[in-house]
Amino acid sequence: MATVKLDKKNLFIQEQTLASNWGIGLTDASNTLKATTQSFIRNALHPIERRYRTKNVTLKYNQLKCRFYSDTFFSSVKSSLQNTCGQLFVTDFGYSKFTPMQSKSEAGFALKELIQDVGIPKDLHTDGAKELTMGTWKKVCQDAGIKTTQTEKNSPWQNRTEVEIRELKRHARRLMSRSRPPLQLWDFCCQYTVELRNRIARPLPQLHGRTPYEVLTGNTPDISEFLEFSWFQPVWYYEPSAFPEQNRYIARWIGVPHRVGQAMCFWILPISGTPIARTTVQAIEKLELETIEVKSKLVAYDKAIEEKFETNSESSNVYLPLYREDEEPEDIEQEPMDNDATAIIIDEISNDAYDELLHVKPILHQDGEMLRAKITGRKRDENGNPIGRYNSNPMLNSRIYLAEFPDGHIQELSTNTIVEAVYIIK
Repeated sequence: MATVKLDKKNLFIQEQTLASNWGIGLTDASNTLKATTQSFIRNALHPIERRYRTKNVTLKYNQLKCRFYSDTFFSSVKSSLQNTCGQLFVTDFGYSKFTPMQSKSEAGFALKELIQDVGIPKDLHTDGAKELTMGTWKKVCQDAGIKTTQTEKNSPWQNRTEVEIRELKRHARRLMSRSRPPLQLWDFCCQYTVELRNRIARPLPQLHGRTPYEVLTGNTPDISEFLEFSWFQPVWYYEPSAFPEQNRYIARWIGVPHRVGQAMCFWILPISGTPIARTTVQAIEKLELETIEVKSKLVAYDKAIEEKFETNSESSNVYLPLYREDEEPEDIEQEPMDNDATAIIIDEISNDAYDELLHVKPILHQDGEMLRAKITGRKRDENGNPIGRYNSNPMLNSRIYLAEFPDGHIQELSTNTIVEAVYIIK
């Protein structure tokens, strides 16, 4: 039997000891102790007989003094990287972190990635899904000292992530509707969209005119990597080759990798259809795009990509196939949200800015045949202004669209004609 008496003062570094160890004055030492924390102090009372524990997550990564919300959403299309879902983390001031996953069981590893890339949340609020309360997820929370809370059953509006998922899908759809990429690239588009939203000075009272990235990290974000290219833009990239072969090739820009290469390294989609990361990437100028040589290369590239993702060639439309596992895709965005959750709805999309009929491919009559056409744009007047006004009721929608047939013929169509046509939608 033995008795050991401990004095609490001996378990912490005092100002006298700190002043001596650091070579500073007592006043500076006292102020330093007030402005810092001492979460983990080791005080060996006995001779060392075994190794200290080396695993200490909480001192290795940043401590975030805010609450994060998280939820999983799914895709009906498997991505080019075999991802079927994604884990989204969001704060109440709009900062988001998106991690694509091959299955929902990888949610715990997505939480590890959040800790490594961003930091350790003070609190984490999720629903009652097993993958978000047990297994790897639970162990990571215990190791990092994260306080976890859950929503009430059948009350999704208590999770702010539901709102951000909706806004993320709206933003990503706008980007994909302009370029009509294969839907198998949805994970790259979502990743890129989240990074953009973190760097947008949104009109939220919590941001005070700054960006979510700055509010979370305290650092003003640099947007250099996101200025030169738009998503799925045609680009040139350099690839070493033997003389006299060409050393630049056509591709499309699909994002910024943060775990490959150094600064100004980009994800591109070459003609092989397999995404690669390259630093030497150059935008194709508009004048160059009008040349016959570049046009033919781009047509050959698009055809090869369409064949590569042939399961999606007949379903190119503006809709991202994303939904939550506990809902039907057609019921997306219909759930109620409380006042606090709706505070992060900041993208008011005008009907002129987002037109769901553009780029769809209806089957129409032409010279007694049923041919697939493509809606390429809206008819405009002599001043370049679109003709007609939008209305959610097709009978009252006065817009006039332009449909292009395979032979190059352009035909004007009313909204009713398009709506009544047969769509090939996945």
